[in-house]
Amino acid sequence: MKKSKELEKARKEINEAIEYLKAKKIISNNAIEFEYNNENYRVVIPTLEQEMEVERAKSEKLNELLSETDEKGNLIYKFKNQWKEIYKQRGIDLDAYESRLQALTIDVENLLYKLAQTQDRPRILEIEKQIAKLRDEIADITSFLVDKYRFSIENQLMFFSRNYLLSLVLEKKKGKKWVKVFKNFKELSNYKDTGLIKAGLTYLSYLINPEVNIINE
Repeated sequence: MKKSKELEKARKEINEAIEYLKAKKIISNNAIEFEYNNENYRVVIPTLEQEMEVERAKSEKLNELLSETDEKGNLIYKFKNQWKEIYKQRGIDLDAYESRLQALTIDVENLLYKLAQTQDRPRILEIEKQIAKLRDEIADITSFLVDKYRFSIENQLMFFSRNYLLSLVLEKKKGKKWVKVFKNFKELSNYKDTGLIKAGLTYLSYLINPEVNIINE
């Protein structure tokens, strides 16, 4: 029950963020400013040097993942294609879930286009209802895939690199100056306020690729 409430809350927060980002042109001077707990923050476009630092850290992380084993000496982390084969033998076709997710995402984009073209109130409500239903299914499938791929090397590296990058580009306004929130990645990893991390990642994703809809996190 608690997990269900948390998932619903996450969906609501993400959808609100999506609508806000669509409604506002908030990228200014290669940064996005946002408010969190009545304080001002921003994420900035990473420099080439910062991107190279992330890549170096990612290579080190990959070596770690490839060396982690369980008590029987089996590798804990595997590539996605390896997990697909494992689950296929268990009767679960992850490719089918991924195809369905892609189709649903396209359906939502098409409905959003139709929504922008209509002025008819009943039709607007009907389209919004369809979009909400599709987004619920998208959230469910995404959650399922995240669970199945939680020990995939690709997902671990993606999660690591996004958080590492955030540790480099998240800033807080103090007086008239912007200062880095974290001294390093370790400090971010030990940070207890996950709400700020999630907010920062949402805006960072949009800053780096504003054309991509953030469906689930």
